[in-house]
Amino acid sequence: MKLRIIYPKWSKLERQTEFHLPPHGPIVFAAALPDDVEVEFIDENLESIHFDDPVDLVCGHLQTNGR
Repeated sequence: MKLRIIYPKWSKLERQTEFHLPPHGPIVFAAALPDDVEVEFIDENLESIHFDDPVDLVCGHLQTNGR
């Protein structure tokens, strides 16, 4: 099974420092999957998504501002 996890592009907040750290949640999720699952992680802030590549399942990361 091939799984693609997408961390979507998001606009930086005003006066927010630019940083590129991997999001913790999707990486922990991927680490908990069985060994027979092929995982592809795409950070859309750093690279484009190739929509024509075949995958069995796509997951997206979601975050809120806590308000």
